Amino acid sequence: MEGYLTGISSVTLFHDHLTPVTKPPEQKMKILQQIRRPYYRACFTVLIMLCGYQGYGQIDLKNSLPDLKTQFRNAADDKSRIRLAVTIGGFFLTNKERYEMVEDSAGKYVTVAESINKNINDKASADLIAILQARILLRKEKFAAVNEMIGKASGALFCQLHALAGNYFLEKPGEDKSDLDIAEGHFLTAQSYAHNKGMPSIELINMVYRYNVMIERRKDEQSCETFLKQVLNLCESYRLPYIRLKALQAKAIHDFYHRNLVGSMYKAEIAARAVHDVPEETFCRKQIADYYLRQGNLDSAEINLNRVLKVYQSLGYKNLQFTYDLLVATAMVRGNLDQAMRYSLTLISIAESTGTDIALNGFYSRLAGICKDLGLDRQSAMWYKKWRDAAVLKKANFPQQAYFELADEMLAAGKPRQVLNMLDSAQKLFKHDEITAYFLPQLRSNCYEALHKTDSAEFFNKVIINQVEVRGLKDYLYYSAYKRMASFYVLHGQFSKAAPFLKMVFDAGGAVVPAAEMALLYSFQSKVDSARGNYLSALNYFKKSKNISDSIYNAKKLEQTKRLQLQFATAERDRENLDLRNRNNLQNSELEKGMLHRKLISIALGAFVLISGLMLYFYRVKLKTNRLLHKSQQEIHNQNEQLKASQEEITAQNEQLKLHQDEINARNEQLRANQEEISLQNDQLNQLLQEKEWLIKEIHHRVKNNLQIISSLLNTQASYLDSEQAVAAIRDSQNRMQAISIVHQRLYQSDDLATISIRLYIKELSECILDSFHGNNRIKFKINLTDALLDTARTVPLGLILNEAITNSVKYAFDKTTTGIITLSSSITDDNLYELVIRDNGRGLPDDFDMYACNSLGVNMIIGLTDQLGGRVSFATDGGTVIAIAFPV
Repeated sequence: MEGYLTGISSVTLFHDHLTPVTKPPEQKMKILQQIRRPYYRACFTVLIMLCGYQGYGQIDLKNSLPDLKTQFRNAADDKSRIRLAVTIGGFFLTNKERYEMVEDSAGKYVTVAESINKNINDKASADLIAILQARILLRKEKFAAVNEMIGKASGALFCQLHALAGNYFLEKPGEDKSDLDIAEGHFLTAQSYAHNKGMPSIELINMVYRYNVMIERRKDEQSCETFLKQVLNLCESYRLPYIRLKALQAKAIHDFYHRNLVGSMYKAEIAARAVHDVPEETFCRKQIADYYLRQGNLDSAEINLNRVLKVYQSLGYKNLQFTYDLLVATAMVRGNLDQAMRYSLTLISIAESTGTDIALNGFYSRLAGICKDLGLDRQSAMWYKKWRDAAVLKKANFPQQAYFELADEMLAAGKPRQVLNMLDSAQKLFKHDEITAYFLPQLRSNCYEALHKTDSAEFFNKVIINQVEVRGLKDYLYYSAYKRMASFYVLHGQFSKAAPFLKMVFDAGGAVVPAAEMALLYSFQSKVDSARGNYLSALNYFKKSKNISDSIYNAKKLEQTKRLQLQFATAERDRENLDLRNRNNLQNSELEKGMLHRKLISIALGAFVLISGLMLYFYRVKLKTNRLLHKSQQEIHNQNEQLKASQEEITAQNEQLKLHQDEINARNEQLRANQEEISLQNDQLNQLLQEKEWLIKEIHHRVKNNLQIISSLLNTQASYLDSEQAVAAIRDSQNRMQAISIVHQRLYQSDDLATISIRLYIKELSECILDSFHGNNRIKFKINLTDALLDTARTVPLGLILNEAITNSVKYAFDKTTTGIITLSSSITDDNLYELVIRDNGRGLPDDFDMYACNSLGVNMIIGLTDQLGGRVSFATDGGTVIAIAFPV
């Protein structure tokens, strides 16, 4: 909605009363043209205001193209350059008229940004580039490529691309159902994705877009309000005030044709103020001013527009032409052409300096009309020419206003049928929109009027009335349609039919209808009253018409016109002076070039003389140098003879050194042969060592197997014995052999054939002993051992000691109902002894126990084997039997 051309075009003022309808047809046509010219210029501008620039909501108001390019050149880092490249590309899409070169220019900045991002591979920058790329593809209607981009995207980018595509189809003219279906599909997909991914702000903004689709579908007001209320409630729940602002703005914009727009936009303005978003707050204020202007509340419109202009200037916004445009419209409705002229010149200057040419042709055309109404024909022609040149340069579509101007000229030349043919062709070539709905019936009515087909002309005037009634907004366009109908009936002497249409216009008052047109309407009413015989009323309306005309074209207005003419003359003189200065500068530049050439020739001659002198000097120096060189060469020859003698002496010494070197090489060969022999012997020794290790492992394996065979034989023997004492003795022998067998098993399974890990050995031995008692589940082991490495000679005695200690605990420490715990713990003492403690929680030793007086085989074996280890042993009772053994490691 931003940037609507809401200025009302200038109007021509009429001093003469309408002549009676009995005048000849050619005089009547002159009168019709006199009425038609200002009326259509005004109506056409209003139509553009309402329909022609629907896409301006995304215009970049802040930046100018030259400034952006300067910032890009001076950017400090790659990320900044990418951001500026994308901004410049977006500027081409939003601030430029739509033609092929614009999209190509935007595409070049996409290429630049992609090239820079290859160096840094920044994800956020890549997303910005993708969004701009999608916008360009949508402008080119390459929807398959956009869908392919969406398919590859994820996260927020996926939703942003869907939203871009949806808004493209939503904003397409015509409100085609298939376009709206596609738009809603994109918004629903983005909303669902954002909901599943936990992105509430993106989810809700797509709901706002869906609300816009509902409005475009012309859903009933209750359904739209219910959906919007749901969105606003979710914004409150998620605490998303910015999305709430966007929802309120959407409601206000769609209320543009209803009486409650100001209230809705005020709510949006308050929401923007709450989130400290000054640009959005100012945008809302500008929309309110725009609405006031449409409704004829000129004072409120002007006050708010000046506030908007001041805020935008404080924010550093560059594209202020659209705000000035509304000020032009305000001045036009007031009849203040002088002020309208100044505002128009200002806004055109801004648009040209910022590189924003969107709507610029309309600005040119309207300023040309103002100049024409002020009698500045030469300036008017200049602006019309500028408008046409710009349209040709951009290869833009033939503007609809051009149809109006061309048709007006052709009607004046008496070619109404050619105009009708031109309009028929236009209907086939161009897609109809809201402008065409008002524009074509007006021109057709003019054509039939020129052909004296009054009924057809009246029919198309009624078509215009139907259009404004359906639209339902009583603004300038609405009353202009009724004014046109009244003018038609007055010109044809049908005063009774004209009266109700004039009353409709008078009810609007001068706030909506420009002063000059009100003067014309008063003259119409004077004729209507005169035809009715109400001469006093007719005289009063005549006086009103005359007073307005005189007040507009009084001495002050004439002085303003002279001043404007002087301003234009001054501006032209300045432009001519600038051209003269440029030509003078060019001539000075040519003179400077000539002087420079002469200077260069002089310098070249001087250089030639200098070089010639230097060459002569260097020639003489060369002769002298040659003589010196000849003398030096003779000396060098003598020195060479001496060097030759020295060389022969050195050659003889080299021969002697070569003999010594051969002798050294022979000795090296001998050493190399000796080394190879040593390497061969080492390989043989390594092979013998490996065989020895294999043999040792095999011996350990066979010893272990033999011990197992003996254990099996004992087990078989035990099965034939009836004496429990004999069976127990055999089991003890089996356990002792198992202790020795585990040592040999560990040795042949390990890469280290000399030592065994105490911790692993004791753990395996304890499990085997417990298994020999058929898995006694009442007895548990607690093992907390410090690891150490022992050789075979000491591992076997240690295993036998453990076997005796654990066997005694299992057999004698516990009764049949007690759960026994045997604890094995070890540590290394300060004097480097390995201390092993075997503890049970059984009944303990007898009070009179003496290990040296004890006749137990097991105890005696423990004592003897401890001596064999070179260690000490102790027996004690502490909650059970405790045996402590310490030996060196």
